[in-house]
Amino acid sequence: MSQLTGDTIEGTSEARMVSDCFDPTSLERVIDLLMEPFLPSRIATNRQQNEPKALTPAEREARRIFAGQEAQKALSEYEAAKLTFNANRERLKAERLAREAAASKTSFLAIQDG
Repeated sequence: MSQLTGDTIEGTSEARMVSDCFDPTSLERVIDLLMEPFLPSRIATNRQQNEPKALTPAEREARRIFAGQEAQKALSEYEAAKLTFNANRERLKAERLAREAAASKTSFLAIQDG
């Protein structure tokens, strides 16, 4: 029986160590599970699943209507965000102008007193 010492394996190869842990049927099952996506029959099935299906006229109409509604919703959200941004910008501008006016008034009074 081999022993693990730190990161090295003494007495046997790593592959042999793995095969000691699994009985042959479970090891074959692991290999089968790893190779399954690459089997020709599985590849053909995956290709068939990825092909787009033809839409019926009713499905096309429903998609067109829902796409229009989604676009309207996105546009209204954009407009609301734009209005909020502009209102906040105007508020900050008014505050800045008030601060500048107050600062210039105090500096003007300081010059007159000086």
